[in-house]
Amino acid sequence: MARLFIPGPTDVDPDVLAAQAQPMAGHRSSAIAELFARIQPRLRHAFSTDQRVFVAASSGTGLAEGAVRNFVAERLLVCTCGAFGERWAGVAEANGVPFDRLEAEWGQPNLPDQVEAALRKARYDALAVVHNETSTGVENPLQRIAGQGVEVALDGLQVACGTMGMPTATVRLLGPDGRQHMQAAVGTGPVDAVYKAIDSLVQAPNTLLEFSIHAVTEGIDALGEVTVRIQDHAGESKLDAQSEIEKLRTF
Repeated sequence: MARLFIPGPTDVDPDVLAAQAQPMAGHRSSAIAELFARIQPRLRHAFSTDQRVFVAASSGTGLAEGAVRNFVAERLLVCTCGAFGERWAGVAEANGVPFDRLEAEWGQPNLPDQVEAALRKARYDALAVVHNETSTGVENPLQRIAGQGVEVALDGLQVACGTMGMPTATVRLLGPDGRQHMQAAVGTGPVDAVYKAIDSLVQAPNTLLEFSIHAVTEGIDALGEVTVRIQDHAGESKLDAQSEIEKLRTF
């Protein structure tokens, strides 16, 4: 086990210890469903988000496995500079996910210039980098690394449609300079309106070949998997099985 540079031992509030002495509730029971629903508002406030916060009863390795199995369609770039970066590489290898390792000497950070050079050499669906590598006490410059290779990112999306008017979409994108760019458009449907707004912003029109949604859970907070297939000017068809799309374009 690697030596960890983290605080400890951790003080646990007596109320938390007392709660752990109660009988366990079944994970499929209504009590657990009610608990998860009850904690969502405060979790969203704690993480400063309006989106659903996922609660996992697993170690961090379980979440890493879920990430590489669901968010990598073709190839992953893994930055390593310690034990937890190597853990990401091990998870990818164990799950049969193709990946390349970008290594830094233990005790040294992964540098943005190195990441940029790696992204220019090959195409990757995702980048794995440990923010705080506690096995060596190194903090990676995550904000600077996150800006490498992404020229346009989706920052906000609002769609209005119904029987009383034309479907309208307002899209807000972030450029490589960090500035926000906003555009609204109408279309024959909500998806068409979104793509027209994006095309107007980036000046890189494409043809939408497929847009489909498949439910993966049920209920008021149901989750769905979105499949988007587009065709660019070169005629190359690209598949993205995630709900958000990033296009490597420059304003």
